[in-house]
Amino acid sequence: MPPTRVSITQLSMAARQATPQQRLLNAVFIHAELVARRAAMLQQFHQMPPELANTAGVRELSDMYGQRLINLLRGPRPRTADDESAFAAKMSQLQPVQLGETGKALGAALDEMAIAREGQPLPCGLQTVVDRHIDRIFLSRVGIRFLVKHYLASREPVDGFMGIIQEECCPVSLCEATAASVSSQLRERFGAAPPIEVLVGSRTETFMFVPEHIKFVVGELLRNSSRATLRWHAKTTGRGTDGAPLTSDDEASLPAVRVVVTVSGASVNIKVADVAGGLPRSRLADVWSYHAPRLQGGIGMGLPLARLYAMYFGGSLQLIPMEGYGTDAFATFNRLGDSNSEHSIMAPIVCGGGSFASPQVQDGAAPASSWYRDNLAQQAASG
Repeated sequence: MPPTRVSITQLSMAARQATPQQRLLNAVFIHAELVARRAAMLQQFHQMPPELANTAGVRELSDMYGQRLINLLRGPRPRTADDESAFAAKMSQLQPVQLGETGKALGAALDEMAIAREGQPLPCGLQTVVDRHIDRIFLSRVGIRFLVKHYLASREPVDGFMGIIQEECCPVSLCEATAASVSSQLRERFGAAPPIEVLVGSRTETFMFVPEHIKFVVGELLRNSSRATLRWHAKTTGRGTDGAPLTSDDEASLPAVRVVVTVSGASVNIKVADVAGGLPRSRLADVWSYHAPRLQGGIGMGLPLARLYAMYFGGSLQLIPMEGYGTDAFATFNRLGDSNSEHSIMAPIVCGGGSFASPQVQDGAAPASSWYRDNLAQQAASG
């Protein structure tokens, strides 16, 4: 059975009630999806080019995911309220253990490939194929983690949320909170941070979405722009070098990172713009590529992962650099709940210059299994 592509609307409806019957229904669905999605991930490992598939990191990851699939198949399926409680406890126990493991394993695999080639880059065609396969593994992992977190959160409702979906998600407020967090992190690490200005947008503009996804994407863009601004400042002034560390006094001379938020009928659009020197367009493809020189134990995958999080529910992420001046990043999030589905999990890998062949978003979500679909229909009819 292939994975079921579900929409924000479907997921929010399934999390509106926390009755024992609904919890059991959700657990049955999540159990079936974990089986389907983990089986699909194992198939993805077998489709990898040998140079990637044969690394110790990928073999370890494949064995780990295979064992989890076996445990699911051998273990009891949720059939009663007690079964559901035990299943939820097991999922909750595994979540922190599994955090970050995929990035670390794939980072180790890329390091191994670099060592085998004595530091020489992969041929362009092979690098593209490797990037697309890693994208696909990460997207699958994002989907599994999202569904499990949503299921666990739906068991104990919080006002304004249905699982981890917020009914009135405000992108402006999220950008401001994320900006404050990023600035604090940079001051602690580097001694200073450029000002971050949220220039346009209204707090009255909200939509039903997953705030964690917006915070991840915007946070990664702000960290990259802010760090680039600090590097550019150090390069042009000499400050920030080993002999002259940055202090809060330097902030007055740093150009601001600007955030613009706009909302249309179909999308939320966020631009993050910096004045940090930009980069050559010839290097733009490298920003989305996974190669060992920029990765250390999974670190350095932030921007490619941010693009996947933006894509996950039908959005996008693009960079437009102006060499010698700065870079504009554009993140778009789909705000149409019915068509806001996991459009990427079923898409075939494209081994050319692109990422995935995306189906039409307006087609909506693929049909859920009949019992789940019928339950959602009954909820909608009853209000």
